[in-house]
Amino acid sequence: MFKPIYLLLLVIVFISCNRDPAPIVLNTKFVNSNSVSIDGGPPLQLDVSTDYDRIYLDQGKHTVSINDNPEESFVLGRWGGILNLAHEDFVIMENEFVKESPVNNSTITPMPVLYDSLLIYYRFFSGDQESMVKTLTHRMWEGVFTGGAINSDKLFIKKDWYYFIDEDVPNQISINVPNDWQLHSRTKVVTANEFLAFATLSEDYTVAPLEVEELREVLQSKER
Repeated sequence: MFKPIYLLLLVIVFISCNRDPAPIVLNTKFVNSNSVSIDGGPPLQLDVSTDYDRIYLDQGKHTVSINDNPEESFVLGRWGGILNLAHEDFVIMENEFVKESPVNNSTITPMPVLYDSLLIYYRFFSGDQESMVKTLTHRMWEGVFTGGAINSDKLFIKKDWYYFIDEDVPNQISINVPNDWQLHSRTKVVTANEFLAFATLSEDYTVAPLEVEELREVLQSKER
């Protein structure tokens, strides 16, 4: 008789522990320049010292209204996300952490990103844009590429990365990995402008004009 009650209590405790408030990251300038109300509450005011600030809400369904316009709804999950009220362009990028000596052959394969008719791609690709179309559409490569652009039409972007836009990537991390692992990566969400600036200065990325329109369609279909 006591056993079912004990199990029920465990389930209740487990559910309650996984229903803690979750983070929502917002663009400070946009929010403070507009009247943004969540769940019918007073207008939000964010910390002006940061480009992006966060609030915490209970997990579940919420509504947001901008300048007294009709409310839009979104669902907040356990890990939170970005409330993209300004419909900004974001990119999920890989950050490599190398164990001991550098490695020449990277095991990560970031998805190419198209931004303002500029193609940004990792050294994995040769630069032949027609060949890139074939690679990205071949079944053999399905699920292999990581990161990539996020669909800016999304109101709420569920967290699908390791570091939020308002978090710094550390210079080193401490993790338990097999001895033969030399490379580990963690993702961070950044603005498309930040990603373009990084790629322009990086030896691992190439920035080039888009030449094959079919590639635009392919990359748009791959947006997260």
